[in-house]
Amino acid sequence: MKSVVGDPKVLSILNKRVGQKNRRHLQGDVLRERFESMIQDQDDIIKDLREHLNQIRDRFPRLYFMSDDDLIVLLTITRDKRAWVPYVKKLFPGITALRFDVPNSAAATIKTMLDMHLHSHKLEVIGIKGHHGESTPLISAVESTNDIADWFRCLEQNLKSSMGNFLQMCMEARLSKDGIAPEKILEELSVLEETKESKSKEESQLKNAVMRSFQHWLLRFPAQSVLVAEAINWERNVGQTLEKEDKGCLLKIKESLDIKIQQYMTILNGNSAGNLSFDPRSRLQLLLKNLIALTIHQQRITEGLLSLPSISKRCFEWESVLKHQMIWQQVLCAKPSRKLTNSNFPSLIDSKSKPALGVRSSIKVTSSYVFGECTVQQMGNVFNYNHEYIGPSLRAVCTPLTDRCQLGLTMAIKRFQCGSVIGPTATGKTELIHDLGQSMGRHVFSFTSCHANSMQHIIQVLKGAVKSGSWFLFEDVDNVPQGFLSVLAQQLNFVLSAYKALSNTKCSQYDLRGTSKFDKSKLVRRNSLTTLHSSLQIPDSEFCESYTTSSAIIKVSL
Repeated sequence: MKSVVGDPKVLSILNKRVGQKNRRHLQGDVLRERFESMIQDQDDIIKDLREHLNQIRDRFPRLYFMSDDDLIVLLTITRDKRAWVPYVKKLFPGITALRFDVPNSAAATIKTMLDMHLHSHKLEVIGIKGHHGESTPLISAVESTNDIADWFRCLEQNLKSSMGNFLQMCMEARLSKDGIAPEKILEELSVLEETKESKSKEESQLKNAVMRSFQHWLLRFPAQSVLVAEAINWERNVGQTLEKEDKGCLLKIKESLDIKIQQYMTILNGNSAGNLSFDPRSRLQLLLKNLIALTIHQQRITEGLLSLPSISKRCFEWESVLKHQMIWQQVLCAKPSRKLTNSNFPSLIDSKSKPALGVRSSIKVTSSYVFGECTVQQMGNVFNYNHEYIGPSLRAVCTPLTDRCQLGLTMAIKRFQCGSVIGPTATGKTELIHDLGQSMGRHVFSFTSCHANSMQHIIQVLKGAVKSGSWFLFEDVDNVPQGFLSVLAQQLNFVLSAYKALSNTKCSQYDLRGTSKFDKSKLVRRNSLTTLHSSLQIPDSEFCESYTTSSAIIKVSL
């Protein structure tokens, strides 16, 4: 300490040699070598740690969007999967909570809350929750595992499969029960509202039974599926009318849209009279606003087609519209016809209860539907709908300006180019890009640029977008130094060149992903009572090659 007080330059003591005054063992060259060795060991540890984190990220690329500190904290949580929910919300923006349940193999040993806490590592994910209390079950449970990448990848796959299944179910309900009066939705909602204050287990089960017994498609299915199903039905009706070149039928579609807007307004006014703090009512309120905005946009497009001297499916006014398309065919299926009685009412309350054995029921032959893939089309460009869960959210209002912006972005994406949206501040550029991503069912990752961002962080996020297929929204690019912009442009050029090379490769995985599952040459189906019709035939011209690619969209504020 005397040496330090006498000479504030502490490193000067390193030059003292053996035999000098105040010489210690850890001084001089020995101390210098010790420091250099410790620094080298620290660098090696950090390097190995980053390589280990990147190996985990390669197995689930969305983890590239998380910082190293968050990922290290996530790796330390291995027992209770409920502690992973905050990180799930970062990687899946539409999810606000997860629904956990005990697996059937451990249901006998877990009876109390203490047992639940002790066996928390066995909990499975059976559903998700979105904004405004929207609850969506998964078609298969996500089993508990300590491998973070496998658990997140299984969650993503089950979630997208569930959303695709719900979209088909919503389409089937929309086609088979189109005649249900929309006003009945308020009657079903009032029954649920009467049980909202229930706290006991039996009343909670009754509430869940009421929610499962909803008949109207606005309440039964996620809001995302309802909006896409409406867009598909409208495209189907208008497309068939344009093929016939019949303006009379197109005028009837326009009149039906007017009636639909009035029906939505009636439900909206009736729902506004209730308690909007009740989650199902607030969700319905938001869904109705989106449906009204969507119907008005469809009405404007229909009026534009009616103003043309001649209509055709190949006209520019129709080709330039961003539209959802799904091909389906009606088939026959056999279902048991059972009447609802008091004896089987408990099955509505307890989903795990089994029906009584020995009960015979008659077989009823009804019609059902077989659906193809959902695609998004604009100007002949075809994109697969990715079924990313978005949750109830207020969609952007579509105007002729937003339609032109979306047209430019989709054409840039199809040609493996970056889309750039330029405009004044606070004019809705970010909302426009997010709304386009929602229309295509894509995950959009927003990256706000600033002078504090390092090039290594930008390249890491770009790598995650490329590997995961997410959209990379680079906001406020004018705040990035010019040196960073040149390096970023070079990296993007490499990525786009690779995508172009893959697009020219035949028989690759990208070609196989775009192949319809209803290709008759690859699918042989046996005709039975449930499938009396022939397999669904889809012409090759209906489906274009589709690639699971990421997109870079740059937003510049003037």
